[in-house]
Amino acid sequence: DNFYRGILEWALNHRWIFVSIVVVFFGISLFLIRAIGVEFLPQSDEGLIRIQVSMPTGSSLNVTEKAVNRIYSIIEKDVPERDTVFMQIGRSGSGGGMGVESPDRAQIWMTLVDVTKRSRSDKQIIEDLRKKVSLIPGVNADFSTGGMTMGGNTGNLKISVFGYDLVKGKELAKKIKRVMEKVPNVKDIRISRKEGLPEYQIMVDRRRAALYGFNAAQIGGILKTVVKGEEVTKVVIKGEEVGILVRMNKDDVKSIDNLKTITLRTPMGTDVPLSNLIVIKKGFGPVKIEREKQQRVIYINARVTGDVKGAVDAIKRGVSNIVIPPGFTVSYGGSWENLKETIQDLAMVMLLAVIIVYLIMAALFESFFDPFIIMFTLPMTFIGIVWVHILTGMTFNAVSGIGVVMLAGIVVNNGIILVDYTNLLRKRGYDLRNAVILAGRTRLRPILMTMLTTILGLIPMSFAFGSGSEMRTPMARTVIGGLLVSTLFTLVLIPVLYTMFENHRIKRLERKNKKRMLTNEE
Repeated sequence: DNFYRGILEWALNHRWIFVSIVVVFFGISLFLIRAIGVEFLPQSDEGLIRIQVSMPTGSSLNVTEKAVNRIYSIIEKDVPERDTVFMQIGRSGSGGGMGVESPDRAQIWMTLVDVTKRSRSDKQIIEDLRKKVSLIPGVNADFSTGGMTMGGNTGNLKISVFGYDLVKGKELAKKIKRVMEKVPNVKDIRISRKEGLPEYQIMVDRRRAALYGFNAAQIGGILKTVVKGEEVTKVVIKGEEVGILVRMNKDDVKSIDNLKTITLRTPMGTDVPLSNLIVIKKGFGPVKIEREKQQRVIYINARVTGDVKGAVDAIKRGVSNIVIPPGFTVSYGGSWENLKETIQDLAMVMLLAVIIVYLIMAALFESFFDPFIIMFTLPMTFIGIVWVHILTGMTFNAVSGIGVVMLAGIVVNNGIILVDYTNLLRKRGYDLRNAVILAGRTRLRPILMTMLTTILGLIPMSFAFGSGSEMRTPMARTVIGGLLVSTLFTLVLIPVLYTMFENHRIKRLERKNKKRMLTNEE
């Protein structure tokens, strides 16, 4: 009590010095906020690892199975923490449900024993596996953690490259991928457009075809009929309609050389070899062409560990040095988009909370002046929030944001207690200085007890015990840091601000009264 009284009296004697000290602390915290990483949700160890395996385009199911068996051998040897392993070969992770058929894709799910029974986290196990699996020829493996339905709890980043030209789009995507590979916390980078499948590309010699009375559409239709067949009519057999398909004998079109020997009857009644009208080249065609908002798009997917905002900023700086071809645009989505929306929503909720708290206090105090002083407890909360994130190495995320909103309604309680009791003492006849000192000393114990009981209740939650506990700790630590610093500053700052504003109000009233008296004398 005496220690607190000594600090309070010094602050009241040097009000501007104390306020300047508080402003400096606030300014330092404002500067340090850039050192805090930002992500959508905190990464938690739920004991589930998912491996998505992709082989070179066109690989057979047998080749994919052999690669998966080699990965399983590595898991058996190097992951004693495993509990169960489930493998699915011949399906990709896209398309919803259990994926779509794709012989060159596979998925492996591995559950781990409880986090309290192992010495390595799921992230450490993934890093060890990644190094060993990368040595298997032809295998491209992406690792993620968390539930299958939620797609994991790591920050998933999706960069969209919009543009019509397939070749230029693929080259631009590769350049962006090289930029992303230089960012340390960006892992498992994958371009959605796979390498093309080998194919024969048939081009019509339009000039020569015209000489024989054909156009490109007619020759294309002929090739379709020859290779795939065409339904020309339907017949009814036992009450059911059956389509009649016209096509060449399969044995006659087994190879591309067979197509060259086909002859066509021209409109003039002469025969011409098909090889005279077309040019055949070997090439590669896209496996699929993705579209979004009626535009061709290539997705670059990646997994971000930790600071999503910092990773995106680093990628944007690198991409700014790339020459974007005309007609192409690059956009950022995934958890980065979720993060931006969450920050905007939290800011709106925080603003509404502050307004509601202020209006409630204004109604209770029947004054707009006293609640205004009490609201200065909120900037003190900001100092505590920044420092607790820096000292614990936490990133700011949606769970931390919930803690910030909670603090808006908690920290003002101390200010309400001090201001309300100070007003009561002034009504009893105490002068301004003695009223704020006595109010502070009288309410010191209940304020500290309220703070300590709240903090002690949150301490167990602030430590990461058990599976998934990382989802709870950011909120608890945010509340503890904000409440602790805000309370310590509030016990001195609110009395100092109260005297400053009250002195200003008293002087203003005195000037008004003096002016009124002079007016009456005249």
